[in-house]
Amino acid sequence: MKDFNDLSTDNKFFSPSDYQLLRGVLKNIGITPQQDLYQDLLQEGAIILLKARQAKAQQGKAGSYNNNYYFQLLRWRLLDILRHQQRIKVDSFSLEKAQESDEDSNPFEVSDPHADCFTDDLLAGELAKQLWQKCTANEQLYLSYRLQDLPMREIAERCGVTRQTLYNWRKGLMKKMAAICGELDKDSDASKKTSHQD
Repeated sequence: MKDFNDLSTDNKFFSPSDYQLLRGVLKNIGITPQQDLYQDLLQEGAIILLKARQAKAQQGKAGSYNNNYYFQLLRWRLLDILRHQQRIKVDSFSLEKAQESDEDSNPFEVSDPHADCFTDDLLAGELAKQLWQKCTANEQLYLSYRLQDLPMREIAERCGVTRQTLYNWRKGLMKKMAAICGELDKDSDASKKTSHQD
C-alpha cells in the first residue's frame, strides 16, 4: 500500500499545497498524526478534495473557488465521518453492554425497556397539565412557544412584548412549577408516613 506522501507526487491533481490544506483541516478538527484515524482521514480527505475539484471542473467553475471553500468543505465532511464512526462505536458499545447484562439476568424473563419511560411520561404529562391550568394566558403562550424551541427574541416579536416581559413570564412559570413540585413532595412524604405506620 502506498504512503499518502507518494500520492501527492504521483497524482497531477493533488499538489503539496493540497496536502498542507488537508493537514490544516485535520489539525483544526483535533486529529493529530499520532492518532490511529489520521492516515484514514487523510486519505478520505484527499478523495473528498479531488472529487470536489473534479465536480467544479466539470461545471466549468474550477478556478472560481478558493482554498477557504475547500477547507470548509473538507472540515464538514470529515466531521461527518467522525460523527458517523462515533455513532457506530456508541451503538456497538451499548449492544455489548446489553449482551453482558442479559447474561446475568434470567433468560426467560423479558424486560420492557420502555416501562420506565412510560411512567416518566405519565408523570411529566400530569405535571404539564397542572402547570398549564395554573398559568395565565400570557404564560401559556410563552410556554407553548418555548416547547417549540423558539428563541426568546422570536417569541418576543411574535407576542409583541419585550424580552424582559418574557423573562418575567418565565419567572412566574418557574414559581408555579416549584409550587407544584412542592405539593408533590408533600404528598409523597405523607404517603411514606402512612405506609410506615401500617
